[in-house]
Amino acid sequence: MEHHLPSSYLDRAISVHVVGCGGTGSQILAGLARLHVTMLSLGHPAGLNVHVWDDDTVEPHNVGRQLFFQPDVGLNKAEVMVYRLNTAFGLAWEAIPERFTGEYLSDAQIIIGCVDTKSSRIAINAAVRASHHCYWLDMGNRSGDGQAILGLGGYGASRSKVPLPLPTDLLPELIEGVEDTETPTCSVRASIAKQGLFLNQQVATWGLELLFRLLTKGRLSWHGVFINTENASVTRLKVDPATWARFGYSTESAEAA
Repeated sequence: MEHHLPSSYLDRAISVHVVGCGGTGSQILAGLARLHVTMLSLGHPAGLNVHVWDDDTVEPHNVGRQLFFQPDVGLNKAEVMVYRLNTAFGLAWEAIPERFTGEYLSDAQIIIGCVDTKSSRIAINAAVRASHHCYWLDMGNRSGDGQAILGLGGYGASRSKVPLPLPTDLLPELIEGVEDTETPTCSVRASIAKQGLFLNQQVATWGLELLFRLLTKGRLSWHGVFINTENASVTRLKVDPATWARFGYSTESAEAA
């Protein structure tokens, strides 16, 4: 079974909103610039029009673990990355140095979530469901494992012959339950002890691979991966109702809703 990209994504710039510009988000943005150039080379008329949301500033312990450098300390993360990529690739992408709320967001065709809180995912989930037709690429990780899952939402999504369940349809714990209130890590040593150095990069790479396949080949037979760096495994999430049912998701109940 395969999911196919709507033809409307092929005739104008694709509106992409990246939420979060930290460990995963900074990696994603560097890859999106390369994907944009590749799409233009393959004949897409306008590639990607990217908007980046993050109200956080670069701190000393971010240098090395995220794609920031010492002179960036104290500057807004979204503004640093967007300025750098706009200058390097001749882009006109937009940095929004604010927390993403999802309000008044009607143009999004792809939302990429690089966040680690339930409240942020709740805002993304609401924005996607209120849209016309919007893909949601959710990426997250813990100490030694992570996931990248692409779903499709919006009131026009039901027209797809093979719709993709949203990340929260398969993993409701992403937005349900008590928020993790653990104090943020403020040193490189503590960060490494909590999470491997290259886990964010691996999650971002698989997320970018999904987007590359969808936007250049126009179809997907799998729409997510689960990564475990402790046992060096990557498990794909197939476009398959039987696979989704193992997560407790039913296409029949989704259509009824």
